[in-house]
Formats: sequence, C-alpha cells, structure tokens
Amino acid sequence: MIHIIETDDLPTAWAKAFIECYEAPYSCIMPMIVKFKATDENTWDSSIENLLNNNLKKSDEFSTETVRNTIFPERLWKASNGDRGLLYAKYLKIWPRLKKTQQNRLGSYFKRLIAFGVETNSINQIEEIIDTWKHGTHRKSALQATIFNPFEDISKAPRRGFPCLQQVVFVPYGSNGKNGLSIVGFYASQDSYRKAFGNYWGLMCLGRYVANAMGLSLKEVCCIASNYIIKDTKTKLKPLYNSLKEILKNEV
Repeated sequence: MIHIIETDDLPTAWAKAFIECYEAPYSCIMPMIVKFKATDENTWDSSIENLLNNNLKKSDEFSTETVRNTIFPERLWKASNGDRGLLYAKYLKIWPRLKKTQQNRLGSYFKRLIAFGVETNSINQIEEIIDTWKHGTHRKSALQATIFNPFEDISKAPRRGFPCLQQVVFVPYGSNGKNGLSIVGFYASQDSYRKAFGNYWGLMCLGRYVANAMGLSLKEVCCIASNYIIKDTKTKLKPLYNSLKEILKNEV
C-alpha cells in the first residue's frame, strides 16, 4: 500500500512521516511519498527541528543542516553572492578535503549533480538543466539529473550507504512554468530518523536554487522513498515519538 503525506511545511511533513513509520510493522513503509509546500525556513515552527537535532546530537549523529548540505551547500551558495560559477568552483576546491571524511568517501550528492563522471570527462547536470530551459527547451524529460552511477555504485557489499538518493526531477507547473516549479527526489532507501529531515531540506534548497536560475518560483517538494525505514529500536526513539505526537496534537 502506498503511503502519502501532504502538508504545508517541511517539519510537519517529516514529523507525520516519522510517526507513521514508527507505528508501522517493522518500522518500515514501502513506498512512502512525502509532499510539502516550499515555505521559507524562517516561517517554520522550530520546535520539531530543535527536538530532532537534540536527539541526533545525543545519538552522535549528523544534524539536519549537515545532511542538507550533502544535497545543496546553502551556506556556500550564500557566500557566493549569487554567482553560480563561483559556487561550483568553491565546492570543487574543497571537495578533496570533504572526500577524506568517512561519510563522503563514496561521493556526495551535490558533487554528482555538478560533476557527474570522471575528472577528465564530467558534466554539470544542474547547469545543463538551467541552460536547456533558458534556451527554450521545456521538455519535462530534459529536466532531470541522476545520482546513481552503475560504474561506481553497483556493489555486492552488504552495506554501502551512498547513494540512497537516485534521481531528482524538476517539474514545471502550467505553460512554461508560469505556475511555478516542483522538485521530486527518488530514494531507493531512506532513514527516517537520521536523514529524512535533512534530505527534504536539501531538496527544497536545491529546488529553490534551480527555480530561481530558471526564472521560476519553487512551489512544492516531493520525496519518494521505495523503502522508508527507522533503523533504531522503538525503545530508543519512543521519547522522540511521544514528543512529536504531543506537538502535532497541539497544532491541530
């Protein structure tokens, strides 16, 4: 059975998805579709994100912002003062250092988006999408970027981690996108507790970046996970679950 969650903001979307996954048999949902409006972070009720980040810190896991940056380095973009070329140059300059960390040893999502392939023959998929749109080709099948690389990612290893995100698609609404843009991310597997919030946030930032370059506005984010799972025990995460239930009850 397909599970679909639609809300007006990211934190509520994540909280509802987490609760539903926590309550599911074996804490696993196949598949899970989460959709939310692309609202400004400053309008969010911070209680959900703060609660999650406090729990992640206690578990010695990465914060939601750190996970976000694997898909789109928002702070680096702000430091680039609106210069897309400078953003790419900055990221590729620090990539050798980023790659030395355990979580990036197999690659990063943003790196695959802006330099897919090998060093001597790579493609900036994001710029190709933007350039294609600006030159008048509005074919929807042209507005997609891939992460999964069979030459690097097919493996018989029992555990690998990267890449869980397989593909992103940018979907214009209305004639020539006059009603805005949405971004759709496809995950083979997604960790609800450790990664989903940051994943959603990263997709939203990436979608906003691309929409702005295309002269459009980002309206919605959609994340499709074929395997949506909580890997930690229910006992460990029960306090988080109870707190989220209380927050959502108070928001009704």
